[in-house]
Amino acid sequence: MKQTLWGILLLLTPLFGQSQTSTRINLVSITPSENTGQDYSSWLNDDLNSLVPSAWTGNSKWVDVTLKLEAKSLVSKLSFYDYEGVFTDKPAYIYALNGTQKIFLGLFEGLTYKTFVDLSLPQPLVADAIIVHKFGNNIPQKIRVFGEVITPSTVIPMLENRIQLQSISASENTGQDYTPWLNDDLNSMVASAWTGNSKWVDVTVKLAQKALINKLSLYDFEGVFSDYPAQIYAQNGSQKTLLATFDGSTYKNWVH
Repeated sequence: MKQTLWGILLLLTPLFGQSQTSTRINLVSITPSENTGQDYSSWLNDDLNSLVPSAWTGNSKWVDVTLKLEAKSLVSKLSFYDYEGVFTDKPAYIYALNGTQKIFLGLFEGLTYKTFVDLSLPQPLVADAIIVHKFGNNIPQKIRVFGEVITPSTVIPMLENRIQLQSISASENTGQDYTPWLNDDLNSMVASAWTGNSKWVDVTVKLAQKALINKLSLYDFEGVFSDYPAQIYAQNGSQKTLLATFDGSTYKNWVH
């Protein structure tokens, strides 16, 4: 039986130097993409008795809430206050914004209770804002950002270069549509197919250009299939090299 990966990232990573300091970066303003009646101003203070009130009328929709940083910064960690409520079905998606470049950082699902949850980045990222893509009241109650404000003396690390996926072709049509692999929307998944799909198939994901690859990131949604894992190969012309196997052993998590 062929199993399906839910997402693929290909990355080319030069060497980089880590930032030497990490301090609190202040939030200076909050702007939602749409007014749904929710007041986020409590995110601007640290008072745990001052929380973002729930809103019910007109708030059951996805909205981007942009938190502007005090200055362009090198962000290394975010910390979220998880008050109450679990929302794994509609988690908050956290992004860093650098000009017009939007970089996915992670999910906030409300899995703990009245505690701070840290999201430590594998390497510092340049950002001037944080975006919370959220549904309804599914949010952290406090957001803290850590790193350093960029100055003329700041050493900017060389970041991972994303290699774009250009097209997808299967060795046989089994009724499965792999086009969601071409976007980053975690609400857009490869749909399961059952009729005529219980067979091994090669699915070729063409890169935008020939590249030197040193890391892949695969999004593991659900289901464990260690008996029939997906085999991941790199292809260079007619040469095919096995890189890894993917057996779905984690849950809603990026595997590197």
